[in-house]
Amino acid sequence: MRVDSLDHVNIITADLEGTARFYAELFGLEPRDAPPPLTHENARWIYDDAGRAILHLNSLECPRHYDREVRPGPTGALHHVALRCSGYENCGRD
Repeated sequence: MRVDSLDHVNIITADLEGTARFYAELFGLEPRDAPPPLTHENARWIYDDAGRAILHLNSLECPRHYDREVRPGPTGALHHVALRCSGYENCGRD
């Protein structure tokens, strides 16, 4: 297996609107609602010019499959980084 690219970074924040605005203005990115079952109240995804959701922003109340204690700072706490990989079929083979 090999890593092809960074897919996205997930950030948990106490100020969803302010954090979305911060990243949109700083980097010229486009905030949009995340796909269901996430809602406008608990998540925003921030898209680059190619239409990739490179930042996933979640509120403190957003449901998570892998939860852990979070102490967000001014622009959020890093929850996870996702990599885009290929060659899964070769994993674990000699």
